[in-house]
Formats: sequence, structure tokens, C-alpha cells
Amino acid sequence: MKKKRLICLILLFAMLAFTACGGQESGETNIPTTNDEENNVGNIEEGEKTEEPENLTPTSTPSPTPTEAPAVQYSKITINEDVTHQTWKGFGASAAWWAQYVGAWTKQDKNSGLEMRDAIARLLYSPTEGIGLNIYRYNVGAGSKNDSGNYQSDRSTECFETAPGVYDWTKDANAVYMMKKAQEYAGEDFEAIFFCNSPLSRLTISGKAQMNKGSKNNILEENYDDFAKYVLDVAEHFKTEEGINVTEISPINEPQWEWIDGQEGCHYEPPQVVEVLKEFVNAIGKREKLEGVRISGPESGQWLGSTQSYVLAMMRDSVLKEYFDTLDIHSYWSNASDKQSFAKWVNNRFPGLNLVTSEWCEMVGGYDYGMDSALVLAKEVMDDLKILDVVSWQLWVAAAPGNYHDGLIYLNTGIKTYTE
Repeated sequence: MKKKRLICLILLFAMLAFTACGGQESGETNIPTTNDEENNVGNIEEGEKTEEPENLTPTSTPSPTPTEAPAVQYSKITINEDVTHQTWKGFGASAAWWAQYVGAWTKQDKNSGLEMRDAIARLLYSPTEGIGLNIYRYNVGAGSKNDSGNYQSDRSTECFETAPGVYDWTKDANAVYMMKKAQEYAGEDFEAIFFCNSPLSRLTISGKAQMNKGSKNNILEENYDDFAKYVLDVAEHFKTEEGINVTEISPINEPQWEWIDGQEGCHYEPPQVVEVLKEFVNAIGKREKLEGVRISGPESGQWLGSTQSYVLAMMRDSVLKEYFDTLDIHSYWSNASDKQSFAKWVNNRFPGLNLVTSEWCEMVGGYDYGMDSALVLAKEVMDDLKILDVVSWQLWVAAAPGNYHDGLIYLNTGIKTYTE
């Protein structure tokens, strides 16, 4: 894994801002219709030297005339090699749920000459012809396409199971195709995180990948082992048979919320989070083919609120305290003050724990092609880097089929094209 320096992140956001100012490009150019002081920057990695920039001032700057703009004035950035903040793993995004249908978009993109699905994968994951994401969050679905839940039209999923322990690996073909393409474009830095919103429908109390209203639990303890077996079987298949670089498995998503409609989801109280995670930790320890793959969690929805109760429950358990060196949290509904409070709290109680922002989006409707939402996104990332020292940052909406301000790509689902 190539380690990346914090200075690269600063340059990345500068490029994103420049691109946003430069206008729009798109597959088929179809746009969706919808009513200075000196800075001191620490290295990310110890032991690597950073060369001083030679001269940031342009070598030849003509004297301005009344019709010319003044010469650009550059600020100086000083690298402090004595300060280490974090070892950076990368940027990522979720493939839920857009990859399930974009993976079938074989129409040619006239701009790139690629199929639409390949053009989108390249824009997201190529470090030379796209924005260079390297982490792909693959949704291990609960099979809700076959249950009676109340799901939005594009948010139900297939599962690979045809009977307990029997699998059809041709299922979810579109999303699997996009994952393979992302790995192809990202190259050696690619990492796949397999995550679940709900246990398999057949394992739940409600018989679906959603809760019954008022319920605080949707899976019996006796089914934890079957839940873990299924997810680990899926990860093992794709790692060993398909060559996907699976690095993490995340069985729980935003456990504090009620999930009664719209999408797959499962509520867990803190003791249940502990027991589910322990089942996965114990089970993966017996899988030689998954050596090096980590269980991650708790994927709580925000940095404060009930998140502390989930973290406390995990860290008070002897197995999980020994196993977890990183906490994956979502950055929703969390301002800078919340993040400062959480960072202080976790550093005082559990020093040495790394933090990851494993999901965030702006949660604002409408399409925005300009700088407003770009700056909101940039500030969110930089707050998490500076305040929380996160070692990875992952967006929710990589390709947006509807009203999301911060979709990296807008999808025109009716005509199967995209807009950057």
C-alpha cells in the first residue's frame, strides 16, 4: 500500500475546486432536469522525506498593463516533518445502490468511447483519468427483492443464497461488475469493504430486511452464527475465486436508527452490537482464506449522541477491546464541536484508537454543479482530517440517481447516461 501525504489531500481539493469552476462534462451531455498566513502542515507518515518546493513564484511574470490581471501571488507552505498525524489509507465511496443498475449500462459514451458503466467507473476510480478513489464499499444485500418490506424502487437487493449454504454466484451481477472495474482502474491501492445494512431476510424476526415498527431487535442470537457464515462465505468467494482485494467486513450499519421503510436496515442495542461483532471476529479467525481481512464497526450514524454507548460497550468487552484498533463512524448530524468533543472523549478513554469516517453525504436535495456543495464537502473532509485525524474518508453518494447535492456523478437513469 502506498502511503499518501496530507499535502496530496490539499492538492486534491484544489483540483476539485478548479474542476468545479470549469463547468460540466458528461456522457452524452445530458443534464438531469430538476424543478495568508504561513501554514504548518504535518506529514501523514513518519520516516519519509519531503523536498522543499524550488520556487513557487512564476519564473517569468511580465509587468501588468492596464488591461492585464496582476501576477498571481503564491502563499508559502512549510512541511513540518516532526509532526505526524495519521497514516492515510484512502478515499472511498459506497456502491449502494446505483451499481445494481449502472452495471448494465452498455451504451457507448461518445466522449470517452467506453461503455457508460466503464466511463463512470473510470471517472471515480482511475488516478489518472478520474478522481482516484481507491476504496469501494460493496453492499452485501439481504435479499430484500424477495421479501414483503416497504423499499424504495432502487433500494432492494439480491442475495447469493438459494438455500442455506447454497449459493448462486451469478446474482447481483451488475454491482459485481462495477466492483471489478473499480479494482481494475484503481490498481494496487484498491480495497473492497463488504458491508451489510441488514442480516439475510430469512434470518430476521420480521421475515424481511426491515424492522417491525416499535421493535428494538430483528435478529435472534441463535441466528448470529448463520449471519456471520453467510457474509464470510461471500467475502471468501470474491477474495479467493474472483481476485477482489477484500480488506474489511462491516456487518452493522447505523445501529441506533429505526429501519421500518425505504431501505434495508436493522436496529441493534449496544449489547447486541457487541455480540454480533464478537460472532464475526471469532468466525473470521477460523478462516485461513480470509487472513488479513478485518471486521470493522460499529458504523454508528454520528460522532456523538448514542455513539458513545456503542463504543463503551465494545471497549468494555475483552475480546473486542483486544481486536479493534479502529472505529468506523458516520459523520451525519455532526458539527465541528461534536467532533472535537468526541475526539477528546475517545482519546482520553481509549488512546491509540484510530478513527474512520466511513459514510457521509450532505443530505440536501437538488442538483448543484457549482462550488456551493463542493465547499461543503471539502470542509467536511478537512474537519474530519484535522479534528478527528481520520485515517480514511468515504462518501455515500458516488453516483446519484436523484436529488443529492453532493453526488460525484449524476445519473440520468431514464436514458442511461451520466453527468459529471
